[in-house]
Amino acid sequence: MGARFNDLSWQKGARQIGPPHVTRLFYRQLPKTFSRQGIPDGVLLIVSYKQPTSNVTSYARSIPADEDVQLVFHHEAEADYPSGSKFVSQFNAQEQLVKKANPDVPFAFVAGGFAYRKGQPGYDGSFIPPNADYYYLDSYQRGDGWSQLQPAEKDPSVQRYRSLLAAKGHRFNGFTEYGRGAVDRSHPLTRAMVHQRMKVFAADERYLRSLPEIRVWTYWDTTDRPSGTQWRLTDKKSQKAWRAIATR
Repeated sequence: MGARFNDLSWQKGARQIGPPHVTRLFYRQLPKTFSRQGIPDGVLLIVSYKQPTSNVTSYARSIPADEDVQLVFHHEAEADYPSGSKFVSQFNAQEQLVKKANPDVPFAFVAGGFAYRKGQPGYDGSFIPPNADYYYLDSYQRGDGWSQLQPAEKDPSVQRYRSLLAAKGHRFNGFTEYGRGAVDRSHPLTRAMVHQRMKVFAADERYLRSLPEIRVWTYWDTTDRPSGTQWRLTDKKSQKAWRAIATR
Protein backbone atom coordinates (compact mmCIF):
# COMPACT_ATOMS: atom_id res chain seq x y z
CA MET A 1 0.00 0.00 0.00
CA GLY A 2 1.28 3.44 -0.81
CA ALA A 3 0.61 7.09 -1.52
CA ARG A 4 1.98 10.08 -3.35
CA PHE A 5 2.04 13.38 -1.44
CA ASN A 6 2.59 16.57 -3.41
CA ASP A 7 1.13 19.37 -1.30
CA LEU A 8 1.56 17.72 2.11
CA SER A 9 4.68 16.80 4.02
CA TRP A 10 5.43 13.09 4.19
CA GLN A 11 4.89 13.14 7.95
CA LYS A 12 1.49 14.87 7.79
CA GLY A 13 0.28 12.69 4.93
CA ALA A 14 1.33 9.54 6.76
CA ARG A 15 -0.57 10.64 9.87
CA GLN A 16 -3.71 11.27 7.84
CA ILE A 17 -3.90 8.16 5.67
CA GLY A 18 -1.29 5.79 7.08
CA PRO A 19 2.43 5.32 6.42
CA PRO A 20 3.04 4.41 2.76
CA HIS A 21 5.13 1.39 1.89
CA VAL A 22 5.55 2.59 -1.70
CA THR A 23 5.61 5.97 -3.43
CA ARG A 24 6.48 7.63 -6.74
CA LEU A 25 9.34 9.90 -7.76
CA PHE A 26 9.13 11.83 -11.04
CA TYR A 27 11.86 13.24 -13.24
CA ARG A 28 11.82 14.58 -16.77
CA GLN A 29 15.50 13.68 -16.97
CA LEU A 30 17.14 11.39 -14.45
CA PRO A 31 19.93 12.97 -12.38
CA LYS A 32 23.38 11.41 -12.58
CA THR A 33 23.10 9.73 -9.20
CA PHE A 34 20.37 8.16 -7.14
CA SER A 35 18.78 9.91 -4.16
CA ARG A 36 15.74 9.04 -2.06
CA GLN A 37 14.71 12.71 -2.15
CA GLY A 38 13.88 12.63 1.55
CA ILE A 39 11.65 9.54 1.38
CA PRO A 40 12.23 7.31 4.43
CA ASP A 41 14.27 4.12 4.12
CA GLY A 42 12.24 0.97 3.60
CA VAL A 43 9.72 2.60 1.24
CA LEU A 44 9.68 1.19 -2.30
CA LEU A 45 10.47 3.94 -4.81
CA ILE A 46 8.95 3.71 -8.27
CA VAL A 47 10.98 6.25 -10.22
CA SER A 48 9.59 7.58 -13.50
CA TYR A 49 11.54 9.52 -16.13
CA LYS A 50 10.54 10.71 -19.59
CA GLN A 51 13.62 11.76 -21.51
CA PRO A 52 16.42 9.34 -22.48
CA THR A 53 19.80 10.87 -21.59
CA SER A 54 23.30 9.70 -20.80
CA ASN A 55 22.36 9.93 -17.11
CA VAL A 56 20.25 6.77 -17.34
CA THR A 57 23.28 4.51 -17.12
CA SER A 58 25.01 6.41 -14.31
CA TYR A 59 21.77 6.72 -12.31
CA ALA A 60 21.04 2.99 -12.57
CA ARG A 61 24.62 2.12 -11.58
CA SER A 62 24.42 4.40 -8.55
CA ILE A 63 21.39 2.64 -7.01
CA PRO A 64 22.73 0.69 -4.01
CA ALA A 65 22.04 -3.03 -3.88
CA ASP A 66 20.02 -2.69 -0.67
CA GLU A 67 17.64 -0.05 -2.08
CA ASP A 68 14.14 -1.09 -3.16
CA VAL A 69 13.81 0.84 -6.42
CA GLN A 70 12.02 0.29 -9.71
CA LEU A 71 12.53 2.38 -12.84
CA VAL A 72 9.81 3.38 -15.29
CA PHE A 73 10.34 4.95 -18.69
CA HIS A 74 7.65 7.44 -19.74
CA HIS A 75 4.62 6.51 -17.66
CA GLU A 76 1.28 7.01 -19.44
CA ALA A 77 3.03 7.07 -22.80
CA GLU A 78 -0.30 6.60 -24.56
CA ALA A 79 -0.91 10.33 -24.17
CA ASP A 80 2.35 11.42 -25.75
CA TYR A 81 3.44 8.99 -28.47
CA PRO A 82 2.00 8.85 -32.00
CA SER A 83 2.06 5.05 -31.98
CA GLY A 84 2.57 2.13 -29.67
CA SER A 85 5.35 0.75 -31.84
CA LYS A 86 7.43 3.91 -31.48
CA PHE A 87 7.02 3.89 -27.70
CA VAL A 88 7.79 0.16 -27.34
CA SER A 89 10.97 0.61 -29.39
CA GLN A 90 12.20 3.35 -27.05
CA PHE A 91 11.04 1.47 -23.95
CA ASN A 92 12.99 -1.62 -25.01
CA ALA A 93 16.12 0.43 -25.65
CA GLN A 94 15.89 2.08 -22.22
CA GLU A 95 15.28 -1.25 -20.53
CA GLN A 96 18.39 -2.70 -22.14
CA LEU A 97 20.46 0.27 -20.93
CA VAL A 98 19.25 -0.10 -17.37
CA LYS A 99 19.70 -3.87 -17.28
CA LYS A 100 23.22 -3.55 -18.63
CA ALA A 101 24.07 -0.92 -16.02
CA ASN A 102 22.37 -2.62 -13.08
CA PRO A 103 20.67 -5.97 -13.76
CA ASP A 104 19.08 -6.06 -10.30
CA VAL A 105 16.91 -2.96 -10.85
CA PRO A 106 13.39 -3.87 -12.05
CA PHE A 107 12.17 -1.98 -15.12
CA ALA A 108 8.40 -1.45 -15.11
CA PHE A 109 5.69 -0.29 -17.49
CA VAL A 110 3.03 2.14 -16.24
CA ALA A 111 -0.01 2.53 -18.48
CA GLY A 112 -2.58 5.32 -18.43
CA GLY A 113 -6.02 4.00 -17.58
CA PHE A 114 -7.75 6.57 -19.82
CA ALA A 115 -6.15 4.92 -22.86
CA TYR A 116 -7.84 1.55 -22.39
CA ARG A 117 -11.38 2.73 -23.06
CA LYS A 118 -12.93 2.01 -26.45
CA GLY A 119 -11.59 4.29 -29.15
CA GLN A 120 -8.51 5.30 -27.15
CA PRO A 121 -4.91 4.65 -28.26
CA GLY A 122 -4.11 1.84 -25.83
CA TYR A 123 -7.22 -0.22 -26.52
CA ASP A 124 -5.46 -2.45 -29.07
CA GLY A 125 -2.61 -3.28 -26.68
CA SER A 126 0.07 -1.78 -28.92
CA PHE A 127 1.70 0.22 -26.11
CA ILE A 128 2.35 -2.80 -23.90
CA PRO A 129 6.07 -3.72 -24.08
CA PRO A 130 7.07 -7.39 -24.23
CA ASN A 131 9.56 -7.75 -21.39
CA ALA A 132 8.83 -5.39 -18.50
CA ASP A 133 9.39 -6.76 -15.01
CA TYR A 134 6.08 -5.32 -13.78
CA TYR A 135 2.94 -3.98 -15.44
CA TYR A 136 1.12 -1.22 -13.58
CA LEU A 137 -1.76 1.16 -14.27
CA ASP A 138 -2.52 4.77 -13.34
CA SER A 139 -6.27 4.83 -12.79
CA TYR A 140 -8.57 7.74 -11.95
CA GLN A 141 -12.33 8.09 -11.75
CA ARG A 142 -13.70 11.60 -11.41
CA GLY A 143 -17.25 10.33 -10.96
CA ASP A 144 -19.72 12.85 -12.41
CA GLY A 145 -21.59 13.64 -9.23
CA TRP A 146 -19.73 10.54 -7.97
CA SER A 147 -22.60 8.31 -8.98
CA GLN A 148 -20.37 6.80 -11.66
CA LEU A 149 -17.58 5.61 -9.36
CA GLN A 150 -16.98 1.93 -10.09
CA PRO A 151 -15.00 -0.81 -8.35
CA ALA A 152 -11.96 -1.88 -10.36
CA GLU A 153 -13.55 -5.26 -11.03
CA LYS A 154 -16.28 -3.46 -13.02
CA ASP A 155 -14.16 -0.67 -14.50
CA PRO A 156 -13.97 -1.31 -18.29
CA SER A 157 -10.56 0.34 -18.68
CA VAL A 158 -9.00 -1.68 -15.85
CA GLN A 159 -10.45 -4.93 -17.14
CA ARG A 160 -9.44 -4.18 -20.74
CA TYR A 161 -5.86 -3.61 -19.61
CA ARG A 162 -5.87 -6.83 -17.59
CA SER A 163 -7.21 -8.84 -20.52
CA LEU A 164 -4.63 -7.40 -22.91
CA LEU A 165 -1.85 -8.28 -20.49
CA ALA A 166 -3.17 -11.82 -20.09
CA ALA A 167 -3.30 -12.27 -23.87
CA LYS A 168 0.39 -11.33 -24.00
CA GLY A 169 1.32 -13.66 -21.14
CA HIS A 170 1.64 -10.97 -18.45
CA ARG A 171 -0.14 -10.11 -15.22
CA PHE A 172 -1.46 -6.84 -13.85
CA ASN A 173 0.67 -5.87 -10.85
CA GLY A 174 -1.33 -2.99 -9.41
CA PHE A 175 -2.08 0.72 -9.39
CA THR A 176 0.84 3.14 -9.28
CA GLU A 177 -1.58 6.07 -9.25
CA TYR A 178 -5.13 5.57 -7.96
CA GLY A 179 -7.74 8.26 -7.41
CA ARG A 180 -11.44 7.84 -6.77
CA GLY A 181 -13.72 10.84 -6.69
CA ALA A 182 -12.41 14.30 -7.55
CA VAL A 183 -13.64 17.35 -5.67
CA ASP A 184 -13.96 20.61 -7.59
CA ARG A 185 -16.28 23.61 -7.86
CA SER A 186 -18.86 21.56 -9.73
CA HIS A 187 -18.68 18.65 -7.28
CA PRO A 188 -18.28 19.85 -3.68
CA LEU A 189 -17.85 17.14 -1.08
CA THR A 190 -21.06 15.64 0.32
CA ARG A 191 -21.83 12.75 2.67
CA ALA A 192 -23.20 10.72 -0.24
CA MET A 193 -19.98 11.21 -2.19
CA VAL A 194 -17.82 10.13 0.74
CA HIS A 195 -20.03 7.06 1.24
CA GLN A 196 -19.65 6.10 -2.42
CA ARG A 197 -15.87 6.51 -2.28
CA MET A 198 -15.67 4.28 0.80
CA LYS A 199 -17.79 1.61 -0.88
CA VAL A 200 -15.38 1.58 -3.83
CA PHE A 201 -12.37 1.42 -1.50
CA ALA A 202 -13.83 -1.61 0.26
CA ALA A 203 -14.74 -3.39 -2.98
CA ASP A 204 -11.32 -2.71 -4.49
CA GLU A 205 -9.54 -3.97 -1.39
CA ARG A 206 -11.43 -7.26 -1.58
CA TYR A 207 -10.76 -7.57 -5.29
CA LEU A 208 -7.07 -6.65 -5.27
CA ARG A 209 -6.31 -8.88 -2.30
CA SER A 210 -7.83 -11.76 -4.27
CA LEU A 211 -5.21 -11.30 -7.00
CA PRO A 212 -1.88 -12.69 -5.78
CA GLU A 213 0.09 -10.86 -8.48
CA ILE A 214 -0.83 -7.39 -7.11
CA ARG A 215 2.25 -5.68 -5.67
CA VAL A 216 1.34 -1.98 -5.54
CA TRP A 217 -1.75 0.10 -4.71
CA THR A 218 -0.81 3.77 -4.41
CA TYR A 219 -3.29 6.52 -3.68
CA TRP A 220 -2.74 9.87 -5.43
CA ASP A 221 -3.20 11.96 -2.29
CA THR A 222 -2.63 15.36 -3.80
CA THR A 223 -4.21 18.41 -5.39
CA ASP A 224 -4.02 18.97 -9.13
CA ARG A 225 -2.35 22.35 -8.92
CA PRO A 226 -3.12 23.74 -12.40
CA SER A 227 -6.86 23.10 -12.11
CA GLY A 228 -7.33 23.07 -8.35
CA THR A 229 -9.10 19.70 -8.58
CA GLN A 230 -8.78 17.89 -5.26
CA TRP A 231 -7.83 14.22 -5.28
CA ARG A 232 -6.41 14.44 -1.76
CA LEU A 233 -8.46 12.79 0.98
CA THR A 234 -9.45 15.82 3.05
CA ASP A 235 -12.39 14.40 5.02
CA LYS A 236 -11.86 12.29 8.14
CA LYS A 237 -13.98 9.34 6.98
CA SER A 238 -12.06 8.87 3.73
CA GLN A 239 -8.75 9.27 5.54
CA LYS A 240 -9.78 6.69 8.12
CA ALA A 241 -10.94 4.26 5.43
CA TRP A 242 -7.65 4.44 3.53
CA ARG A 243 -5.60 4.33 6.74
CA ALA A 244 -7.37 1.11 7.71
CA ILE A 245 -6.53 -0.43 4.32
CA ALA A 246 -2.93 0.76 4.48
CA THR A 247 -2.29 -0.70 7.92
CA ARG A 248 -3.87 -4.12 7.41
